[in-house]
Amino acid sequence: MSLSSIQVKVVGTEAFCSSGLNKNEIFESCLLGRSAVSNSGLAAISENVWQKLSNATGQINPVSHCVLASSQCLKNALADADWTAEDLKNCGFIFATTTSQIDQWQHSLPFIHMKKLTFEQVTEATRYQSLGSTLVQLQKEFHISGPSTVIASSCSASLQALNLASLWVRSGRVSKCIVGSTEILSDLT
Repeated sequence: MSLSSIQVKVVGTEAFCSSGLNKNEIFESCLLGRSAVSNSGLAAISENVWQKLSNATGQINPVSHCVLASSQCLKNALADADWTAEDLKNCGFIFATTTSQIDQWQHSLPFIHMKKLTFEQVTEATRYQSLGSTLVQLQKEFHISGPSTVIASSCSASLQALNLASLWVRSGRVSKCIVGSTEILSDLT
């Protein structure tokens, strides 16, 4: 049997952006011609929305916007796919990003010398630098135990993640694979 003869299909989806907190809200915004772009040319998500999402996900400690958005989307996509905890046991997980948790460290790291930060402050700021930390947090939260990787390659990261997931399924490495991608708008980028 060739790799191209194995069927791969998408069974659950979700989205989150400034136009809507889920795919239905985003679709409605598109149909109504509503734009989330402000006069500055950016489409930022308000702190009120982030707080609402934090409360809805039960995240008590300050957590990255990347983790909040990713967790909410993954929860909804898994419900859309009708997957159970059993489905996640050996499921693959590919996470695509270029900025990951940049909102947690962007204001400290570039200004270490100007702010005269202590070693502890620098350590705390850089603790969130890893592009893979969101994937690890989501694996723990959702008990995903199969093979995983992070794709971090600018704008093409999510497309590469989809292609890799298809290859994993077609080659038999996994029977199911979660693919997620999150980008966070930040002052630094």
